[in-house]
Amino acid sequence: MRQDRANARRHTEYETLTAPRMIKTRAGDVEAVEIGNPSGQALIFLPHGLGDWSALLDIAVDLAMLMPDLRLIALSRPGCGGTQCLEPSVSDPLFFEASVVLPALMDALDISSADFVGHADGASVALILAGLFPERVLGVVGLAAYCFGDQYLCATLEAISALGDAPESLSNLVSGSHEPDIFFRRWREIRLSECQRRWNATKFFEGISVPVTLIQGARDEFISLDQAAAIAARIRGDVCWVTLRNAGHFVHLENPEQVITLVRHQLDQSRGRKPAMQSAIDPATRRKAKGTKKIPCLLPIQPQLTGADDKPACLLVA
Repeated sequence: MRQDRANARRHTEYETLTAPRMIKTRAGDVEAVEIGNPSGQALIFLPHGLGDWSALLDIAVDLAMLMPDLRLIALSRPGCGGTQCLEPSVSDPLFFEASVVLPALMDALDISSADFVGHADGASVALILAGLFPERVLGVVGLAAYCFGDQYLCATLEAISALGDAPESLSNLVSGSHEPDIFFRRWREIRLSECQRRWNATKFFEGISVPVTLIQGARDEFISLDQAAAIAARIRGDVCWVTLRNAGHFVHLENPEQVITLVRHQLDQSRGRKPAMQSAIDPATRRKAKGTKKIPCLLPIQPQLTGADDKPACLLVA
């Protein structure tokens, strides 16, 4: 009981002490919060496209308590919080974030390589980065990872024509925005555009050789299970794919303890591991190469974490 009170007090202290700051980068100012050990292994949190630095803060604080040697950075995505919007001329915002914004942020923070936790299109950005710059990524945890525009997402977004129609968990993300309705509408239009033009990021994932953990809710109303399958099929390295039966799109809010367990397992895999060497193989040759076998992770999790009654928690993707 005394330990529980001490942990609760420490959790509150972390949340109280966290204050966002603007980090100047060559790609523009990025709003972020940093906690933990400034000289520790970096873990960067990329929230949902509607979320600012606070969207994944609970996970960051829990990990800071459990793994005090980590350096944890939670940032606001472009257009969220204090981070400036991308220019309208940017045709592929997620690719631009991965290829320009994130490398610039890491350079500004003097981070050569890091682990990443991303939610939805935040996971897209982390995975694209891992494919483009394998030497800068130690591992990726994707929560409800999004990798292509499909009819499943399109149908959900078309049914939500205004912020007032959105699920509470989604509308809460933009509650602190100055113009939440405009902000939501812009995000929705970008995602719908990706669905209409069949946007697909999986071509970038063939360069990923670091451990990847995909965590998805079986009841996700935005991201279909086909997305995780497509991601795992493209990645050359080991993939742990976990489907939580009773979870939806905000899997980390509905199953925080299970998500923390899986993130810690991912970090244990990448600790002491050197960043992947930058590939000297040209992309065309790499596409022809056969990927390595995907291996399911053995995790200390309970049986109720199965994706369906007859499916294991960690799916083997051949």
